[in-house]
Amino acid sequence: MKTILFVFLLSCLLSGVLFLPAGYSKSLTNDNTKPKINQLSQSIEIEIESDEELHEEVLRALPKPPADFSWKIFKGVAFLKPNKWNEFSKMDTYSTSIESVPESGSFETGFTVQIFHEIDKRHHIPPIVLAVTLIKQIESQNDNKKIFVNANKHNNGVETIVYKYKNSPKGLKPIIVHKYFQINEKSQYVNLFTFETTEENWDKYWEQYGEIILGKVACFYTPNLK
Repeated sequence: MKTILFVFLLSCLLSGVLFLPAGYSKSLTNDNTKPKINQLSQSIEIEIESDEELHEEVLRALPKPPADFSWKIFKGVAFLKPNKWNEFSKMDTYSTSIESVPESGSFETGFTVQIFHEIDKRHHIPPIVLAVTLIKQIESQNDNKKIFVNANKHNNGVETIVYKYKNSPKGLKPIIVHKYFQINEKSQYVNLFTFETTEENWDKYWEQYGEIILGKVACFYTPNLK
């Protein structure tokens, strides 16, 4: 069986706070040996054979989803998806939304996950530089107006940036966009989570969907598996 390093974090994307779930002690070994928990690196060493087994183990460790939501796993992250929302994915990007992207070409209300990995090899820049570059691209557009930004460094080596802005394209409905960047220099990745909806529906949909989706996201690192 393959040995992997399983890093499991529950993230409060509203404030950028990271914390570990309590009581995780499940092992996939045949002799029922408990995983080795390293409190300094916040990691769990387990043995596993496939992505499917890992996903099953992640779902067991997660809390019960609220009514009308289910846990969705995509490329190393698990998040709450509204059961009635549509899904669309391409390469390292996943979206779930009220509107159907294949039918409409876009959506007004939805949640998007973008995974950037092996950044040094693919982009030849540090992960934090990639995140800042993406923010500068947003700020360079005249249709966008920053609402707030909050950056934090955490003792587990992860940096987080919360960036919220208003997009007001001419002739179209204004949109409020809430982005959360999770940056890891050592592991060379950036996870980018985005919730957006129209300004007129922001208060309603933020309470109904945004706060729930962005309230908890589980992130796990599996260097031996995809």
